Amino acid sequence: MRSAVERLTSDGSDEAIHDARKRIKKVRAVLQLAGTDLTGDRALKRLRRGSHALSPPRDMDAMIEAARTLGPRRSAGQSTAAG
Repeated sequence: MRSAVERLTSDGSDEAIHDARKRIKKVRAVLQLAGTDLTGDRALKRLRRGSHALSPPRDMDAMIEAARTLGPRRSAGQSTAAG
């Protein structure tokens, strides 16, 4: 987790955001397996809030990448106007 936070603060790239979200998800899963007796609900809620805060930038990057991948492909001689 610490390395993900350091990378986010120094880099902030799309890859760093994705990596942080994956790490948060793994930590939350481990804490859920341990049960609230050991961790308390507070830690889980804080991790959930952190993950949700990273969602909009990651979603935007995923949509841009999908648009690039799925967007129209034109050959060099093809025009954009119909007809």
